[in-house]
Amino acid sequence: MIKKAAHKRDVPTIRILLPAMVGVGILLLAIRGFEFNNLNCRWTDDAYSSIIWALLLLHASHILTDWIDTVVLTCLMQTELGWEGRRLVDTDENSLYWRYVWLLWIPIYAMIYWVPRL
Repeated sequence: MIKKAAHKRDVPTIRILLPAMVGVGILLLAIRGFEFNNLNCRWTDDAYSSIIWALLLLHASHILTDWIDTVVLTCLMQTELGWEGRRLVDTDENSLYWRYVWLLWIPIYAMIYWVPRL
């Protein structure tokens, strides 16, 4: 929705949706925190545990960096100078990166939670 709004230059919609994405990012980071807390292994246990922790940490770093980018864009879009053309491109690219983050989660989820059960 943010991508479509950026293409239409619909700044009021972007100003509403970006804070919503900041909230979604906080929710995702909180879920990842609970996930780390409830793993049945420590990263030092064995190679399998290390791989699980590495995959989750790498994906968490993607979430965190995209969340920071979204917070910065949200702050910029709230100003009158923030919604110039290049910020709309930044907003469009930020939405694509969020899509990358959740699409990346699909194979990671499969590797961590489905493959060991086969």
